Amino acid sequence: MGLSKLAGAVLLLPVFAVQPSEVSAQHLRVPAQVRPHTVSAPIYEITEIINDPDRLSEPGIAAYYKVNTKGDFYITHNTDSTFSLAYRSEDITKGLLFPEKAAGQLVGIVDAASVGFPGGFEIRSAGKAAYSVNYASHIKSSVSLLHIPTHTQVSSTYAKNMISAIKSLPEPFTSELAKQGITVMIAKDYNDAYYYYYPSWKEYDRWKTEDPAKPPYEITPKGYVDNRKYSSTGGFFIDKKAVIPQIVTQYGTGKLVDRSDSKDYIVRVLYHELGHALDYAYSSAFSDSDSFKSAHALDVKSFSDEDKKNLVYFYNSRSEAFAHLTAALLGGLSKDEAAVMLSKFKRSAEIIREDVLPRIGVNISVEDIRKNIYPDYNRKAPPVKTSQVISIPDMPRDLVPQLA
Repeated sequence: MGLSKLAGAVLLLPVFAVQPSEVSAQHLRVPAQVRPHTVSAPIYEITEIINDPDRLSEPGIAAYYKVNTKGDFYITHNTDSTFSLAYRSEDITKGLLFPEKAAGQLVGIVDAASVGFPGGFEIRSAGKAAYSVNYASHIKSSVSLLHIPTHTQVSSTYAKNMISAIKSLPEPFTSELAKQGITVMIAKDYNDAYYYYYPSWKEYDRWKTEDPAKPPYEITPKGYVDNRKYSSTGGFFIDKKAVIPQIVTQYGTGKLVDRSDSKDYIVRVLYHELGHALDYAYSSAFSDSDSFKSAHALDVKSFSDEDKKNLVYFYNSRSEAFAHLTAALLGGLSKDEAAVMLSKFKRSAEIIREDVLPRIGVNISVEDIRKNIYPDYNRKAPPVKTSQVISIPDMPRDLVPQLA
């Protein structure tokens, strides 16, 4: 059952059940004069996004954003890019919405991160049991990095799980990436995330075949081969964007896989892609430094044939090893996977832990890793000597984007 739009300030809402919904970021009409919020106010979040056309009963409404007050309170996103409100007037008298204040005063700030907007919404008392809403781009979001393009939609579950994953990262890490212009772009599927921006990838996938009898990537007599289509890749880091679609295809089958509820998967892919973001955030890649080249070379030099087979993706590419080790050190991998990475690439991991992460204000002790991630983590690896570098072929960075 749909909601009724707020004509003035107060309306009565019918009882309805919220179903899984879609969220789409629209172009915003920012008021010519935006009032800075100099008065402190509680911070609220958007917990549900409703924009199913079948449930928007009145014309002129693009979506409803439910706010986590104790009562039923919604920001109405209108098709003309303005905003209004919807709520039960009785909830005000019961004290279930915002603190009671004089007309014109700020009673709450609603973080707009979950709908992909920079900034947030100012909710002000309008007197006589009423409120007004104003979109303000200057409000600092609690979730930096996130971006939802205007041409796509994602489920609210996926958006919330991605926001949760971003928030689980160390604040200095996300703040520094945001400062360097990095974004996390999410989209409904690989069409909206990959083909929309890079049409040549769609052409590539048309003729590319995936053999389920072969692993996704392997080293053949002709060299390293990635057997995947773009559509079966969980994420990319390219053009300062960590691009992570909600729906991809399953390798070798072409079946669609919706990752909305896959919290561990979302964390794993996000942390990995932001590992690439850290690597490439500055003028030169950390994975191209002499110290990391040497460490990676020494680590893989001792690999068994089984190690080379199982870890071919990271054996073959320093940048992929850097990204996944960063994910492991930050706690984004399962303990089993982190143990493998941190034990097989112990010198490379130490370069990241000791030299790279502290540069952006992230300090992780050996004790932290042993206690929370990998109990046998050992920093006493033999010293790295640049003269011992061996040749490891890398994927050409100017042609191939970084993969999850």
